Amino acid sequence: MAITATLLKNSVPVVGYLYNITGLANGSNAISVSDFPPDGGWTPSHIWCFPYDNASGAIAYADNASINQSNGVVNFNLWVSTAPTSVDVLIF
Repeated sequence: MAITATLLKNSVPVVGYLYNITGLANGSNAISVSDFPPDGGWTPSHIWCFPYDNASGAIAYADNASINQSNGVVNFNLWVSTAPTSVDVLIF
């Protein structure tokens, strides 16, 4: 299953982006999301994760040290266990 990122909310001028990520596998997943300022003038520094799962015990977290931005695309590693159905990530 391919990883899919769907933009749910973009709150400008307060810089915060909410995405729903699906298609995740247990372990580390490389994530790319767009819709960021394309000039590279702002790179987010924090990502909070909110897993949704039909079973209890789902864990999801982003490796904040892996965040980078290029031409409006932000890349980061998202780690999950118990393969949640989807994860909402708040990027700021």
